[in-house]
Amino acid sequence: YPYKRVIMVYKYIRELKINPAIWLLVCFIIFLPFNKMSCKMVTLDIGQGECTYIRTGDGKHILSDCGSSDEKKIAEYKVMPCLKYYGTRNLDYVFVSHCDNDHISGIKEIVEDNLDINIGKIILPYLKEEQKSDSYREFEKLFDKSKIIYFCNGDMVKGRGYRITCFHPDDNGIYADENGYSMCLLYSTGKHNVLFTGDIDTLHEESLAKNLSDKGIKYVDILKVPHHGSKTSTSELLLDTIKPDYGIISAGLNNSYGHPNNEVLERLDKYNVKVYKTLGKGAIVTDGLKSQEVRINIFNE
Repeated sequence: YPYKRVIMVYKYIRELKINPAIWLLVCFIIFLPFNKMSCKMVTLDIGQGECTYIRTGDGKHILSDCGSSDEKKIAEYKVMPCLKYYGTRNLDYVFVSHCDNDHISGIKEIVEDNLDINIGKIILPYLKEEQKSDSYREFEKLFDKSKIIYFCNGDMVKGRGYRITCFHPDDNGIYADENGYSMCLLYSTGKHNVLFTGDIDTLHEESLAKNLSDKGIKYVDILKVPHHGSKTSTSELLLDTIKPDYGIISAGLNNSYGHPNNEVLERLDKYNVKVYKTLGKGAIVTDGLKSQEVRINIFNE
């Protein structure tokens, strides 16, 4: 950790009775490279589901979804080791795109099994009371009301060097199922953008594309490909709107749904999107979100 380096260097400089201005310069040199390298995004391989960890440039720890339909104990065996590796047991924000089990089972596990992970705020898609499903209401009950924030188009959280903005659902939307109201988020670092899409379908991608266009968003570096690469998502309209360089797909190896769908993969290839897939291969780690160039690698867990 850099603070240990600072203490060690400070003691050495104090013994040498060096000018305080030199001390400040040394601190700057020590912390500058750490700050540039500290921004990280990890898409965990949790089978047929979704879970992405983000460490922001100012040291916030964020989870976007956490669930699986074919793996158990993913919070204990996947999320906790990830957080430990990055030196924390705290999650400042947990964003939940929607309340299907393959997006929330790990979050429920953290609460119900009383795991050693502290959750600051839970952010849910805003829905009118009559639109809330039984699974949505049950999930709400897991948390004190003071911990829950509801997001719709235009809402955001921001910190030093990052901003997370909601572009779906709309505050007056009507949705036939859980997938339709999937919360879609744009994570921006000032250098690069990542679009999280949950399980949104092509019908509601029209609204998402319009909301992005209305805010002048014409390009996204990384697309978290909707609905694990299902054929019901990733329309040409969405791809035309955001023109992503990279696509990340989270799906289970040999899953029964056939995710990712070949037509979707062909569509992404048509738009020259370089695709990374979990599919039992390991965690997809994205670096360089605060630098000029994004770097994406797959690491076996």
